[in-house]
Amino acid sequence: WASKDPDGANLDRIGQVCREQGVTACVHPHWGTMVQNVDEVRRVLDHSTVGLCLDTGHLAAGGADVEELTREYAERVSIVHAKDVHKRISDGLLRGEITWSEGVKGGMFAPIGQGDIDFRSIVTTLDSVGFDGYYVLEQDVMLDEEPPAGEGPVEAARASLAALRAL
Repeated sequence: WASKDPDGANLDRIGQVCREQGVTACVHPHWGTMVQNVDEVRRVLDHSTVGLCLDTGHLAAGGADVEELTREYAERVSIVHAKDVHKRISDGLLRGEITWSEGVKGGMFAPIGQGDIDFRSIVTTLDSVGFDGYYVLEQDVMLDEEPPAGEGPVEAARASLAALRAL
């Protein structure tokens, strides 16, 4: 995106059109897209006024210190896609040792509170700036077969919801 919109003017125009329609525009950093690693996220945010979809899992997978990024851009957060990450696996993704699919199948994403992201810090930071947006619970998984009863993404989502409610 940087070569086509180095000063963020197009993103700002998109944001303005959205505001006029009652819609909030925000950038959603995501692995496998033009804004995937932490440097790309910072470039977008530093050169535009568009909001941030704080996708904790994809930001961590892209090399961000999610707690630090949240503190730095807290007032720009429009929505949170909350998922936890096992850094020992996501670090292998960053080094090119594994693919995205291998990371997801290998358990890179964990229920909130069972990985390496400090959600208490994130929630506290966002509360301190008056964030009143949504926390969307996400659990990236790849199922090759039906999970055994009582296991799988539904149980992980329940665990994440309980962990967030406790905060």
